[in-house]
Amino acid sequence: MEPTQSETNAGTADPQAAKGRWYRQFIKGELGLAWTFWYHGILPVFILKFVGFFSYALDHSGKLALIVALITLAYLCVLLIALLKAAPKYGGSQVWAILAVLIVIMAILNWAGGIFAYLRHTAT
Repeated sequence: MEPTQSETNAGTADPQAAKGRWYRQFIKGELGLAWTFWYHGILPVFILKFVGFFSYALDHSGKLALIVALITLAYLCVLLIALLKAAPKYGGSQVWAILAVLIVIMAILNWAGGIFAYLRHTAT
């Protein structure tokens, strides 16, 4: 039985294709600046920060928290690419686009600085 047009459009016929389509839209900045920043930026990073906090509580050596921090840093770099592509497409004030990009750049620098400080501390 062939999928209906609404099933095909909703992505229920092929979940893998829908996942790939979402990622392509995200990385190309086609999901919109606000959606990309809040739902794919702030919310996931907040959750990762929460996971990192509890991973440190579970593993006092900090190695698990370091892994979470590295995953967060990698994710922030991907998010920056998506925001840089979404910013020129934003129809509102470009101040918001610039602020969103600056916030993510500051977050990348903050996370990278924390990782380097941890590594320097554990090396001594």
